[in-house]
Amino acid sequence: APSDDEKEMYRKWIDEWGFTPQAVQEACRETTKGTPTMAYLDGILLRQHQLGRHEAQALEAGMQRERTARDFARDVFAGLGRTGVTPTQEDLAAIEAWRAQGAGDELILLAVSAAHRRSGGGNMDDVDAFLTRWRERGLTTADAVRADAARTRALNAQLRGIYEAAGLEKRPSAPDRDLLCRWAGEMGMNQEMILQAAQYARGSGSPMMAIGKILADWYRAGITTPEAARAEHEAHVRAGGQKQPASPAVQPGRDMLMRHTPQERRATYSAAVVDFDEEES
Repeated sequence: APSDDEKEMYRKWIDEWGFTPQAVQEACRETTKGTPTMAYLDGILLRQHQLGRHEAQALEAGMQRERTARDFARDVFAGLGRTGVTPTQEDLAAIEAWRAQGAGDELILLAVSAAHRRSGGGNMDDVDAFLTRWRERGLTTADAVRADAARTRALNAQLRGIYEAAGLEKRPSAPDRDLLCRWAGEMGMNQEMILQAAQYARGSGSPMMAIGKILADWYRAGITTPEAARAEHEAHVRAGGQKQPASPAVQPGRDMLMRHTPQERRATYSAAVVDFDEEES
């Protein structure tokens, strides 16, 4: 039988807070997640009262949304390696904010996976950082992020070949990816042409800048094939009175300098002292 205190609590729910009896009974479903007590039920109804859900239908729909949100939050935590943790209201609010900014569940879970790999576990702030960065770049779907990642991997593979030809030991970086896109997109240079320029730039103070200078010369001269590029290079060597090396990589520094006038060489050297090849942190 109910105690006087429990009767008073029930009157509060009905008379003061305005719940219908059916709504109170609906809220009882939530008490099965713990020890079903009147005090536990009072806490559940207090939150629903604050949210303005006093009718059974509104309360049921709202609590179902909350259950779904908590289940997804647990998936997020599991992806971050945090099992057995109960999501807080702040966690649920953060996920809801991501959705309001246009992130679907698949994109959120992709950010969770990225955060877990990058940080060795990751947290909600790491997930938010990935979603923010993708949103700023216009990547608003999981498919868009995957396509961008595939593009980055392809560019990195090309850059590693260019680095090898130029005698560089470094990791592919975003600035170098931008350079590669400019060479291929704006100048229309294919990978074979870029590799050839990289061989001629081998040994220079700033190989990536030197490659760009060589490709720009070819672009202005209308040189679009490896054969034409080699012919132009050989002409420069002959004009300078230098014996052509058996391979572009044999005398790279001297070979590179013979491609330009003394004024151009001075300008190239002055610019080369700036470290344009610094890797991303």
